[in-house]
Amino acid sequence: MIQEWKRRDEKVPYKTREDLIDAVRLWSYDRNECAHGLVKSRPGDPTTSVEEFTKKASNCAVNGKQLARDICSWTQSKKSKIRKTKVQAPESIDTPTQPACSDLI
Repeated sequence: MIQEWKRRDEKVPYKTREDLIDAVRLWSYDRNECAHGLVKSRPGDPTTSVEEFTKKASNCAVNGKQLARDICSWTQSKKSKIRKTKVQAPESIDTPTQPACSDLI
């Protein structure tokens, strides 16, 4: 999904983020590392301490929550702009036009 979004929009600056798409991509790496870190271990390699894992997972959750809010907000603003461009009241032929002020003088 991230690759498809990148293909469509290339770059999405939003609020303080230089690129929302890149922020999602980088966050997904951290999320995957946390998720896979629960079950991954290599023989001979020490495992991550519970405290270290908990801190990393907590940071990932906090960052993910803010990122989700930014994506939601960005999406709503895009939808609003689309609605505004699509729903423009056309001038009706039946509606008489008002003369300009200069025409009345």
